[in-house]
Amino acid sequence: MKVKVVHDFYDKEADLELRKKDTVLDVTKERAAHLQGMGLVKPVEVKAKAENA
Repeated sequence: MKVKVVHDFYDKEADLELRKKDTVLDVTKERAAHLQGMGLVKPVEVKAKAENA
């Protein structure tokens, strides 16, 4: 699941790596829910590519 960082934060699960605002991360649904609950990220809607017939 892709999420977009809305506030800079140090990611405890990634050796305190600084996650900057507007960075897009690919995380598990559980991790995304945890970060969303803390108000650090928002989900990114992935648009499906239309197939050309």
